[in-house]
Amino acid sequence: MNGQPVSSLNSSSGRVPGREVLPSGAPRKFLTFSFFLFLLVALTYFGLSVGYKAYLNRDIDKLEGALNDLRFEVPQEEQDELVSFFSQVANIKKVLDEHVIASNFFSVLEKNTHSKIAYTNMDLSVADRKIGLSGVAADYDALVTQLAIFESVPEIERIVLDNSQRNEGVVAFRVTLTVDKGVFNFKERAPIPQSNSEPTEPETQ
Repeated sequence: MNGQPVSSLNSSSGRVPGREVLPSGAPRKFLTFSFFLFLLVALTYFGLSVGYKAYLNRDIDKLEGALNDLRFEVPQEEQDELVSFFSQVANIKKVLDEHVIASNFFSVLEKNTHSKIAYTNMDLSVADRKIGLSGVAADYDALVTQLAIFESVPEIERIVLDNSQRNEGVVAFRVTLTVDKGVFNFKERAPIPQSNSEPTEPETQ
């Protein structure tokens, strides 16, 4: 083979330079393999979709049957009584939320009263959210300190000193408080912050 041109070698073998010659049966085998692979995937998908769906439907039917059995185990009369009971509870809660409880203010007053103050009378107007307090103070310094305490209470929006006068060694007074509307409602309230009942009294000039 020495001295024979390369072109004559390629032509004599029947091959085209630079191309790989596949066996004559390769394309048919590849198509057959692809077809069977596709068929296997399709059958697997179909089996899963149909079989798993049927399995889920059976479970759903079992659950529905169990719920129906449970419903029939409770007599209709008891079901009606439960519905009526929960309806009454909801109505009672609504009434209590809107019910006026004047005693709610007593805890506010008790925690925010100076030790040298005593109340003799109280009247209230729920519509106006006003509470009138009459009382006596040991002296004017105690009265001024009490008014300052009221100003620090979040539930009290406004304080008006209607009158005050010294009488038999004490100071008689009347004050009107405008309070937050939530004070009169029957609701669970956060703990009321307690002001210092005896703050430092202002220095006299």
